This record gives sequence, structure tokens and C-alpha cells, in this order.
Amino acid sequence: MADKYYKTSDQILLVDRIVSTPRGYRRFEYFFDFEFRVMTMSGQEGRSGVVPFTALDEEMLGDMHAKLVELGGRPRALEDAPEKPSLRPPARGNGLNL
Repeated sequence: MADKYYKTSDQILLVDRIVSTPRGYRRFEYFFDFEFRVMTMSGQEGRSGVVPFTALDEEMLGDMHAKLVELGGRPRALEDAPEKPSLRPPARGNGLNL
């Protein structure tokens, strides 16, 4: 089945995907949020997850960005992503949080 694409806001693209399985059909939704740089996915069993754009394929993200623009959205450019924050906390004296 073909995916369906919807503009939910200028910054968010919804991809509605229905997959055929031996037991019937399963539905998945993917929300690409270009403002907060995350993709939220959910399945019909209530399972969901959030994935940062940095963990996604760049070509696929470019395609989703172009699709949102095609639908009339005005997403922030992919190149405008903020720098990744350091995972290491700043040093603070002797490590006793003083």
C-alpha cells in the first residue's frame, strides 16, 4: 500500500503507513518534527518511540523535508540544526557538586 503524507503544521510532516502481513494489516504513523529535530513513531498496538534526527538517514530526512515543503509547509532547513551538545558535564572542582 502507498504511504500517505499530511502536513500537520509548517514544521511537522505525518507519514501514515499501512503494511500487509500474513495476519492482516498493521498501521504505523511517523511524525517528522523539523522544529525539534525528532521523529516520533507509533504503531497500532500503542507502542511508540522518539528518535533524534541525528540517528536517521540524511537522504530520507531530505526527502521528508521536501515532501513537507511540497505540501505547503515551511520547515526549518536541515542545515540549521543546532550543534550537538556535549554529553560530558563540565568539570566542577572535586566532583562533589559543590
